[in-house]
Amino acid sequence: MSRDDPDFSIRDLFNAISDGRHPSWTMYVQTMTFDQAEKVHANPFDLTKIWPHKDFPLQEVSWKAPVLAAKGLLGWKPPVVIGSV
Repeated sequence: MSRDDPDFSIRDLFNAISDGRHPSWTMYVQTMTFDQAEKVHANPFDLTKIWPHKDFPLQEVSWKAPVLAAKGLLGWKPPVVIGSV
């Protein structure tokens, strides 16, 4: 879509906010205590490992972006990403 209409995402966000459909995000985190970190099978800071969900369940953290913050995003222009370089 960005090839045919590079401003599509910005216009889509603007139109959604204008219609009252404000953007929202849901984030999940996993936490462990220091004692659990000492006993876990792998280094808890190793980003190539996945913590078992049965031992460390996902905890939802969600919020809705305030209207003013969302409108502030409209002035932000992400860098152009050049594919297959």
